[in-house]
Amino acid sequence: MDLPINNEELKELMDALNESNHPDAMKRQFRNELHKKLRLTKFLIEEGYPHKKVLREVFDIVA
Repeated sequence: MDLPINNEELKELMDALNESNHPDAMKRQFRNELHKKLRLTKFLIEEGYPHKKVLREVFDIVA
């Protein structure tokens, strides 16, 4: 899935998820996992890797 956001907006989303202190433990775990996926995706993009292919073939993450 392609999102119409730039790197600055992606970083802001990641920061918000990382700082989330939701009282529901399941929500915290979900947000933590989402933060990890976004952090990995951002890293792959910044390093110039074919991020969709790497996420799919190496990490079994399909967008």
